[in-house]
Amino acid sequence: MAVESVFEPDDFTQRWRPLLAGLAWHLVVLRPSLPATLTRSRSRSKRVLEEHTRTQHAEVGRWSGDVQLDTTDLSVARTVEIINHRLPATGSTMHRRLDST
Repeated sequence: MAVESVFEPDDFTQRWRPLLAGLAWHLVVLRPSLPATLTRSRSRSKRVLEEHTRTQHAEVGRWSGDVQLDTTDLSVARTVEIINHRLPATGSTMHRRLDST
């Protein structure tokens, strides 16, 4: 599953972690640089105040470095490749690796 949103550590702990109890899961947080985030935000039709984007970027930055992935200079294909490398290799149906094709 992928969640496209601002994914803050406190929100994860309070809302998501209880829902994942008993399941095998792995977390990767995509976090491009602040300048890249601001540029991408400005290019979208949905308008978000820059101050709000900066605050959200800082909150997401509270995740430990081992779960964050800086996608500033990565293509989608390379991002998927790195995520697949981080996912545990297993034959279990609980783990579904991302397909970049």
